[in-house]
Amino acid sequence: MKFLASNRQSSLFALSVSLVALFNLTACGGSGGSTNPSSVAPSSAALSSVSSATNNVSSSLVIASSSSAAQASSDANVIAADLHTWWHDEYEINDSSAVADNKVRRSGLYDVRVATVAAPTALKNAFVYMSIPRSGRSKAGYTHADGAEFADIANLSMSWSSFLYTGDVWVEVDLKDGASINNLDEIIIRPTSLNFEKQLVDNNTLRIKVPYRAEGYRFSVEFESQQFTSYNDRSGDTGNLSLNDSGYAIHREPKNALLIFAQPNYTAETRAELVPESGNIQYPAQGLVDAASLNADIIYFKPGIYHMGANKHAFLPNNTRWIYLAPGAYVKGSFQFRNAQENYKVTGYGVLSGEQYVYEADINNNYQHRLDSSNNCHETCVKMLRFESASRQQQLRVQGITINEPPYHSFVVYGNEDTFAMKVSEYQQVGSWFWQTDGLEFYTGSEFNNGFFHANDDVLKFYHSNVAVDNVVVWKNENGPVIQFGWWPRHMSNITAKNIDVIHNRMYWKDQKHNTCVINSANNWIASGDTWDKTADLSKYVRNLMFENIRVEGMVNCAMRFYPLSNFEGINIHNLDIERWNELPNYSQYSLLQAMGNSAGTKVNITPGNGINIVNYTVAGQPIIKTANSSDNWSKDNIGRIDFDATLNTSWSAVATIDAACTGQTITTSEFTDLTINQTLDITATSSAALPLEYAISGAASIAPTATGATITAAATGGEAIVRITQAGDSEFCPSSFSAVINVIDPTMGPGNHWIGASWKAWSPSQLPMSWNAQDSVYELTTDIPAGEQQLKFTNTDNWSGDDWGSATGLSGTASLTTGGGDNVSFTITTAGNYLIRFDPYNFTYSITPL
Repeated sequence: MKFLASNRQSSLFALSVSLVALFNLTACGGSGGSTNPSSVAPSSAALSSVSSATNNVSSSLVIASSSSAAQASSDANVIAADLHTWWHDEYEINDSSAVADNKVRRSGLYDVRVATVAAPTALKNAFVYMSIPRSGRSKAGYTHADGAEFADIANLSMSWSSFLYTGDVWVEVDLKDGASINNLDEIIIRPTSLNFEKQLVDNNTLRIKVPYRAEGYRFSVEFESQQFTSYNDRSGDTGNLSLNDSGYAIHREPKNALLIFAQPNYTAETRAELVPESGNIQYPAQGLVDAASLNADIIYFKPGIYHMGANKHAFLPNNTRWIYLAPGAYVKGSFQFRNAQENYKVTGYGVLSGEQYVYEADINNNYQHRLDSSNNCHETCVKMLRFESASRQQQLRVQGITINEPPYHSFVVYGNEDTFAMKVSEYQQVGSWFWQTDGLEFYTGSEFNNGFFHANDDVLKFYHSNVAVDNVVVWKNENGPVIQFGWWPRHMSNITAKNIDVIHNRMYWKDQKHNTCVINSANNWIASGDTWDKTADLSKYVRNLMFENIRVEGMVNCAMRFYPLSNFEGINIHNLDIERWNELPNYSQYSLLQAMGNSAGTKVNITPGNGINIVNYTVAGQPIIKTANSSDNWSKDNIGRIDFDATLNTSWSAVATIDAACTGQTITTSEFTDLTINQTLDITATSSAALPLEYAISGAASIAPTATGATITAAATGGEAIVRITQAGDSEFCPSSFSAVINVIDPTMGPGNHWIGASWKAWSPSQLPMSWNAQDSVYELTTDIPAGEQQLKFTNTDNWSGDDWGSATGLSGTASLTTGGGDNVSFTITTAGNYLIRFDPYNFTYSITPL
């Protein structure tokens, strides 16, 4: 990536500020409603060369404010009444390596200025921060995957800028990647439902009108020159993310993100609640912070840059109850609270950054990456905010802060989770490149309003009762779902989550992961093999949940998957809108519902008539409606992609109270069959709208359109091919698509490797590898089996990470795909001895024969 300096400079405006107020503002490296950051003279404490050019400034922080001198306060945190921005002079424009401890990373791709609509030429610079994968470091102390691989290879970045406002504003953005903006159609503001007014200032500069609202706005500004598409490379069982367009298209998003956080300015009432102005307050000095020296009731970080070091975090004393990060404060470190207080606060519009920590920085390993001998460091890894809960009722208020580059979970509470309630608002999380960079878990009696999450694991986690979440923007990376309420048997009720905009996601798995999709209740996190379906708790209920007004922009892998570990009643999903599916095979996109069982095999109850209630679920503008016809639009290979367990048919519904945005159309084809190498197959296809079709194929075959359909030609080597037929729609008809999987068979080779996981081998597939019999086109294995009741599954990996087949009984029969859960193949051996086990990977027949 090459950064180009902008040739555009902001206007300069004279400010009337008293010398005393100016000293208070600058001596501590403060912030303010800045015009050009150099337009106010620095104090003697910050004197050095200051240029009038925005890109050539130095000193710790320079302040400019349109506020009067009377507004200045002794705490050096003067906040302009109408529009407040801030600036750092100690920055690096650097997209490839770690920045110095006493500096922040400034975006070299974007500049941002803000002005009120009432005074549109009085532009104020707003600092544009930037995050890059691993903060520009290589893997330190480990070589295994950490979730940041694709972002690092693709050279992704995330820039953001914040300001406080009280009325409508214009936001000016300079694009500095060398590309020109030709028209407004090349610019997208997400969420697209905002419909902000846009204007082109010139071919490098955009103006966006942001109306005021008390909740503020958090949005993405996206330029055509920055767009790229990620692909699943089709390798192995799940595939890997790639930039190679020979794979399945997963999602289109900006390579270098720009986020704008328009935050509500303080009122007299909110300032009294959220900004400490009296009491036992400690003001750390800028620079290196001795974490052990933080010992006051209130720790107040004034505007400036602070760092604790890569091998320290603040383990606060019992009396500390409030961390305040002023607008313009940038703190590199993390905070751990004790459980002695009843009321805690973490407030302010500053940034808390984990950029100095390695992935899974383990306190017990001197803050280095956890030892390979440790499976996890759930208890000991650094968390950006960590709390300990007592048995009495406690309250936490979080407001305004931005979490950058968490090295692990960003927020946790240990102890009694049912007595720790939190109220969170105007919360942002950015730079979440690593796996396990979850969003927030909402504890009993909590509420969350107005936030943004960039996350690479479960984003919104509902494990407790009486929770309300509203107005959230999500940029989702690969791992985990957007909404999660599973992983363990739970007893909870009365949860509401509404107005959630998923503006991007990179969920790419081509197998049927149990912990992905938009809405998810995952199976037990410790379940595997023969315990997969044996960890439910029938004494517990999950009831009265409402997920409402969820909009998913662009392509996505799947809508919902549920593996209930408790009884389900009243799980309501209203107004879930999917723009379109990604290009994975249909089975990768299925919504799934499977009731889990306890150790005795008894399944949880999903209340008939009031289990999962889906209302106004739409895909590509079409309402998805459950009917008695399994080929209607709700079905698994139609646009709804619902493949719920047929035995639970009375436990779920899908109805619509809205009209379709367009007329649905279907694509009808002739039968698809597997091919041997170099074989051809002619197919026919038509659209019910009589509109022309487009054909594409990826994998081990090619395709050529014909007058009535297409001809598919298998490659000279075996493998899998995905056929995709699409119709783009028009002013009347909705878009439609169809896909099919074709196996290209090389008679001399099998389709990959296969193993058996078996009850008599401790369910370890690696102990029972199968061999390919080319003559009979089956996998086979000779093994000793003890007498008695036995079970097995066939699998295409040696560690259960891929697909598996089971759900059959007897010494011969036909297995079914059971990836993600399902019964085993059960049979009885009357005489112990040597047996031949055979499995056909194409029609899933098997046999177990004594030798």
